[in-house]
Amino acid sequence: MLKKKLDRNLRFSENEVYYNGAPPNICPHFYKPPGVPEDLLTLDKQTIKKMDVLKFDKKKVQYVYNPVDYAYAGYSRYVRKYLKSSKKILFVGLNPGPYGMCQTGIPFGDVSTVKEWMELEMDISKPLDECPKKPVDGLKCTTIEQSGKRFWGFFKKKCGAADNFFRNAFVINYCPIAFFDRSGKNVTPNELEVSSREELEKICDEYLEKVVEMVKCEIIICVGRYAEHKVKSIFIDNSEINILYMKHPSPQVGSEDNWLADAHEFLIDNHLSQYFSE
Repeated sequence: MLKKKLDRNLRFSENEVYYNGAPPNICPHFYKPPGVPEDLLTLDKQTIKKMDVLKFDKKKVQYVYNPVDYAYAGYSRYVRKYLKSSKKILFVGLNPGPYGMCQTGIPFGDVSTVKEWMELEMDISKPLDECPKKPVDGLKCTTIEQSGKRFWGFFKKKCGAADNFFRNAFVINYCPIAFFDRSGKNVTPNELEVSSREELEKICDEYLEKVVEMVKCEIIICVGRYAEHKVKSIFIDNSEINILYMKHPSPQVGSEDNWLADAHEFLIDNHLSQYFSE
């Protein structure tokens, strides 16, 4: 446990990006400006510590990946580059995919999107206990994250440059960690045993509440039914937030053409097209 904590602290310090413009009495190398990005990254670190103590049934969950930890280099760059201010719209996904966020640290972040559209480059570490069937190769991963390709590909076509998407919106996951069984099969949070799921969801609920408060969003778009269920349970009494459901881009839901058509219709029906344009 001590080695795990030391490894995590080393990862955070090695991958930290420091800023210029520090006050005269602070070394610029160690200066980090206050604001939404740093507040979120601090919250992420606090949330990781809470999740460290969770126990999961080994018969169902053999490997737990926390890309906010080992892929902090990618995640922190994503946050600092694209969350410089409050956002009108917050997309909330389920949890990291094996070939998306697990590789890059970015929600739905398939490698090509991260490198070519978001223009982010970084070295990614590996989880402390890596599943042989789900290796983490970072930006060298050649397997396409199909959900991420659909999701970001759709908005790339609508917005052109990534900055145009992030001008009004940001994307996070309800649950920041991924689960795999012994064979490497993905285990989603709703498939966990009840006691483990309830403990996990309590932490995730608190995390999402604080994120929404930080970004001051007016609209939450839930990507998938599980995300919708959790978001509605948290903000059921909050009349200031408009909660919308968007079909998950997973190939299991349907063909790419059908999903793209549904996504286009979703923007039109909810009068959101104005926020996603060049």
